[in-house]
Amino acid sequence: MFVNAELIRQLRLLAAYYRYTDKANRFRALAYERACKEIESLNYDVTQIHEDNRLDAIPGIGKSILLKI
Repeated sequence: MFVNAELIRQLRLLAAYYRYTDKANRFRALAYERACKEIESLNYDVTQIHEDNRLDAIPGIGKSILLKI
């Protein structure tokens, strides 16, 4: 599940960026944190659903986050 861990690391970096650089985007930072928690709870590698273009099936992965993945 290395891919999951790396994806979570990248999303947390983006969450930190939004949290500390633009206070108006605190809800965006929270959305990235929520996506991280959802990915952490998966018992499979995200590449399984990425290949089927189904990453948006993960709760917390909306259009904006999906574009960054």
